[in-house]
Amino acid sequence: MGRTSRILQIKYDKMRDNKTIKEIKISHDDVIAVIAPHPDDECLGASFVLLTAPERTDVYVLTDGSHGNKEKTVEEEARIRKEQFDEEMSYVKPRNVYWLGYEDTTLPKHHEAADSIDFTQYTKVFLPWNESAHPDHRVASVICCRTIMKQKAYPECYFYEISFSFYMPTHYADISHLIDEKRERHGSYTYPTAWHGL
Repeated sequence: MGRTSRILQIKYDKMRDNKTIKEIKISHDDVIAVIAPHPDDECLGASFVLLTAPERTDVYVLTDGSHGNKEKTVEEEARIRKEQFDEEMSYVKPRNVYWLGYEDTTLPKHHEAADSIDFTQYTKVFLPWNESAHPDHRVASVICCRTIMKQKAYPECYFYEISFSFYMPTHYADISHLIDEKRERHGSYTYPTAWHGL
């Protein structure tokens, strides 16, 4: 077991011991949506779902990720990120994939971005943390929650972390047995700087 796995196992063991933090369980009846503000957020934040129940999971990518690499033109980076995302999805094989294609960093101008998503079909929805430091992550979470309420949908909603840890988690997913596979999926994406971990 590598260093990362040991650290995560300790973290999950502590969460199991804390009776106020509950483990997320995926049932055979669940139909799941993963909301990714950018291509790669789905594997960084919600790989647990993609690797355990892909056949019942729909992935929605809201933006093209085109501003993720300042060494590339916006058009070139958009093409690269889409190719990397498609490679990842060909491995994971989710039920459906929806590429909404808004330009990276523009979600604050597109509060209608979630209007085309029918949340009434889902029992669980995984969203980026609504207090994330990234504005696209925050906006994606807020507009999806508004759409869910507008549709009078009643899925269980879970926020996932990407770059920053929750300060008061309420649920966890034990991915200690999926670490290597998650790392491999994240390896589908290339970045201008060194890989920044799980």
